[in-house]
Amino acid sequence: MDPTADDARALARGASQLAALSQPDVAAVVASLPRRPGSTASLTEVATAAGLDIRAVGKAVARGRDAGVLRLEGDAVGLDPDGADRAVADLVARTPLGAALVERPELRAEAPYGMVHGVPSGEQAHALLQVVVEQLPREEMTEPQVTALLGHLGDDPVGLRRALVDAGLLWRTPDGSRYRRQDAA
Repeated sequence: MDPTADDARALARGASQLAALSQPDVAAVVASLPRRPGSTASLTEVATAAGLDIRAVGKAVARGRDAGVLRLEGDAVGLDPDGADRAVADLVARTPLGAALVERPELRAEAPYGMVHGVPSGEQAHALLQVVVEQLPREEMTEPQVTALLGHLGDDPVGLRRALVDAGLLWRTPDGSRYRRQDAA
């Protein structure tokens, strides 16, 4: 997938949230907030719970709000209920597998965060393997090339390679040195 302005914005938003959360004062504010959805705390309560003076809390809340991690309602602060989820979803949709799964919502749970974890099994395994093999080039590849490409799609590239061959989605020479994607006829 070619980088676009939307990709750049999504990456910047995710990076901004990570940067904000890595700042000790912002992390202390987030850690001091109630965990119930929609809950807030006053700035004074946050300052006490976080062990920060009110001025440091104000700066931390401003950084967290600007990054989409926190929301401010008058003098009450809470977690932005959609900020982090939206940023993560945007980033996942820009991974090769995540982009392919945008049109396949029934498979998204099988590859959280745009990566296949382990070797797919269960009802959706074959459908997910079909999406995975579609990410590979059509030309013949060596075993290291296939393994490297599958390493970008899952955390067990050797297992994925074997599952693709076993499912008849990836052709392999008898000696296992060359591979080619098997497209449906």
